Amino acid sequence: IAARRSTPHAPVASPEPPASPPLEPAAPPPAAEPAPPPTVSVTTSPPEAKPARRATSAAAPKSAPIATGSLAFRVRPWAEVFVDGRSLGMTPLAPVSLSAGRHVVVLKNKDLGTERRVVADVPANGASTVRVDLFE
Repeated sequence: IAARRSTPHAPVASPEPPASPPLEPAAPPPAAEPAPPPTVSVTTSPPEAKPARRATSAAAPKSAPIATGSLAFRVRPWAEVFVDGRSLGMTPLAPVSLSAGRHVVVLKNKDLGTERRVVADVPANGASTVRVDLFE
């Protein structure tokens, strides 16, 4: 029988794993479908009934011209003139063009400490004059 000689074992290198084929770039993941837009529900209710309003010149259609007239002021000795709350200045004043109808005229004279209130009717396409003597 042949004798086996024991030889010290040399470490055995493990064989290298087989080379893998080169990797191809990964395909992008399939595009996700866009999400559907959110559902919005709008509920409307009929408008509440509003009380009927009296027609005014401001509510007149824009295509219809507003009737106007002129108003002149003859004040003795002088006064600051207000028409419908708006100051027009001191007399003497040139006649002013106003919408036809009634207007509240206030005449103030600070030196005399006097104030007069007058309602003036301005005719459509016509003229009217306010005459006031503040000494009376």
